[in-house]
Amino acid sequence: MDLEEALAQADVYAEETEVCTIDNDLRTITIPSGLQTIGVESDEDVRRLNFQMPKQYGEVDLSEFNIRINFMNANNSGDVYAVTDKAVSGDNITFSWLVGRNALAYRGNIRFIACLKKTDAEGVVQQEFNTTVATLSVLEGLETTEAVVAENPDIIEQILARLDELEENGGGGG
Repeated sequence: MDLEEALAQADVYAEETEVCTIDNDLRTITIPSGLQTIGVESDEDVRRLNFQMPKQYGEVDLSEFNIRINFMNANNSGDVYAVTDKAVSGDNITFSWLVGRNALAYRGNIRFIACLKKTDAEGVVQQEFNTTVATLSVLEGLETTEAVVAENPDIIEQILARLDELEENGGGGG
């Protein structure tokens, strides 16, 4: 087995072991034991959490519902991720959450739920299904770009002005 085959096999294994399952009766999200963290502070769109759940809840067919992930980042700022990859196969629904910067803006714990809503033609919610809260940790990172801009706005403006000046003069260095 060469390196590419080993990496491909590792990717398949990671995908298989990192599926969060939703129990419709208990309304819980079970996070696999190998999934301890969701990312590092300031990550953006590099981690995808996969979910699987039964499509049936009592007499209700959840496959007709739109799915979103409601989350509260470690700074208690809430937001919503609209799921775009819902798939129905047999008795299950699968979907994923591409975790963005807003969710991972701060180190600490991120709390999230899956929220499924069925709306009518006017967008009025007819039925709604929610899970209980799940939690994953965001590890400490080191983002410096915003701090530099915040602490040195004059320097940034000088650099931008100089770039504009160079551009106006034909971009030549002299």
